[in-house]
Amino acid sequence: HFSDALPALLALAERHARSGAELLTCIVAAYELQGALSESFQFMKRGYHALTQAPWALPIVASRLIGADVDAASHAAALSGSTGMIFNTWLKPTSHIPMIKAVSVGLASQRAIESADLAAAGVTAPQDALETVFTRLAPLSDTPADLTRYKLLGKRWLMTRQTIKSYPAQIYTQAAIEATLALHAQGVRAPNVQRLTLSGHSGVCAGVQGSDAAFTPTSREAADHSAPFVMAMALLRGKMTLREYQNAPWLDNAVRDVMRRIDLVVDPDRERQFVQDGALGVELTAHLADGSVLNTEVNQPKGHPDAPLTGDELLTKMRWLLEDVAPIETAERILDLCMRLETPADVRALIAACNLDADEDADAPPG
Repeated sequence: HFSDALPALLALAERHARSGAELLTCIVAAYELQGALSESFQFMKRGYHALTQAPWALPIVASRLIGADVDAASHAAALSGSTGMIFNTWLKPTSHIPMIKAVSVGLASQRAIESADLAAAGVTAPQDALETVFTRLAPLSDTPADLTRYKLLGKRWLMTRQTIKSYPAQIYTQAAIEATLALHAQGVRAPNVQRLTLSGHSGVCAGVQGSDAAFTPTSREAADHSAPFVMAMALLRGKMTLREYQNAPWLDNAVRDVMRRIDLVVDPDRERQFVQDGALGVELTAHLADGSVLNTEVNQPKGHPDAPLTGDELLTKMRWLLEDVAPIETAERILDLCMRLETPADVRALIAACNLDADEDADAPPG
């Protein structure tokens, strides 16, 4: 989740009066560093959550934003990473994923910023800490560390394609939601459905998202990782926004009834495409009460770089993200500010626009 770095970087840009151009530079650097790290070392295969990338990469970029030098940045990464490794103890098939899933990124970002400040003040750490992690943990897996990507940092772009999720749910469930909404748009309704069969890769039809426990989620964190739950809500409401999590609908008998009518099937061809090409597509078949059968297919979910969101679709997502907390025009204002970040005044204006308690005109740039 490379975008996990954004709140911390935005906070530091505000605190140190950095320009919009500098903020954007650091966002790109944070993505590049995390991309190189994620391809160099498979943390999740060693029992650590992929978020463990953030405590190593974020302090380096944070050091730049606070005005520290390269040596301090190296110590900051070692301080943060050495004390911030994140166990993958919650992301497993279970009906109740604890709240640590939601707060872990904030805690990791907090640690990264603290480490940058400490290193800038002169606190030191072993500067080969990351190499030590690679060496000590590598024997635990058949995928040794590969520093090839790191050697390319600064020489060419490592990350040229990004995904923006369309729906507030785990990434592998996006295509399942889209396919269900496509059937809903064709007039399919829950009372008329006998069975829904989703054929896809193991990321959506097995593991956390498709396990037996996924059919009986008991927490918000488990619900947004449950393919049956998000499909049921999409079919029942014809949408999948944050409102579909309000009042714990995963415990509702009507929702669970729909979930019981869902079959998840790992298709060998889609699994191969998933492993080899990163394809996240699914095929969804609805068997209706009148004996008819409807089918829909999603090759890549909307928001994937092969099926990018349009400007209007991005704005629509921003609107429903803000619909319960801000006036409808807030989304347009924030998007406009993001599209012209350049000066320190632009950063201040963006922060002000995100502050819903601020005065109406507080977000206007000087002059």
